[in-house]
Amino acid sequence: MNLSRTQTGDISFYSPRPYLSWSQIQLFERSPDLYVKKYIYGEDDPTTEAMRLGKSLAQALEMQKETGDDVLDNLLAVLPSYPQREFKIEAALEGLEVPLYGVLDGFDEKRLRIGEYKSGRLWNQEMVNESGQLKMYALMIWLKYKKIPSEVMLHWAKTQYNEGGELEFAGEIKSFMADISLEDVLLFSGRVRKAWVDIKEISERHYKAK
Repeated sequence: MNLSRTQTGDISFYSPRPYLSWSQIQLFERSPDLYVKKYIYGEDDPTTEAMRLGKSLAQALEMQKETGDDVLDNLLAVLPSYPQREFKIEAALEGLEVPLYGVLDGFDEKRLRIGEYKSGRLWNQEMVNESGQLKMYALMIWLKYKKIPSEVMLHWAKTQYNEGGELEFAGEIKSFMADISLEDVLLFSGRVRKAWVDIKEISERHYKAK
C-alpha cells in the first residue's frame, strides 16, 4: 500500500498524494475503484496506442530537438511555443486549504497565457470549453495571480489510422481558445473541493483497512 501521512490546515489524513492534481480528479470522478488501484495500491494503467503517441509528442516537446521522425519534427516546427515549458504551478483553495498542483505544457507568466498540447481523441470547441483540466489550470492561475488567464489555448495534433491500421500523427495542428470565465473558475472550485473531501474519505478508509 502506497499511503503517506498528509497534513494541511485542520485536515490530517492518510493520502497517496500531498496535493490534488487534475489527473487525480479525473480518474476519481470516472471510477473511485480505479483511483484506489492506481494511487493507493500503485497499479499501472494499461498503455494504449493513443497514450503511446501522446507520450512521444510530450517527449519531443521536452527535448526540443529533431527526433528523426519527419511528421513529428514537422509538428514541433508548427506548434505554438511559449516562454515557459512544463511550468510547475502550486496553489491552495481557502477554507479546506486544498493543495493544488499542476504542470502547464506552455505558459507565458508575463501575460498569463496558458497553452496545452493534446493528441489522440477528437477535440472540438465545445469539448475545449468544458475541459476540466483547462478550468483547473485557470483556477490555479486565479488563486496564484489573482487574475484569470488572458488566454487558454488547446493545441491539438490530429491523429489518423494508416493503411496498416496503426495510429499516427496526421501532420496537422488545430488550435482552440477556451471560453473560460471567472464564473466558470469559481464554479469549478466546488468540484475540486468535493473531490478533495471524497479522496480524503476513501484514503482514510483504505488505510484503516490495511
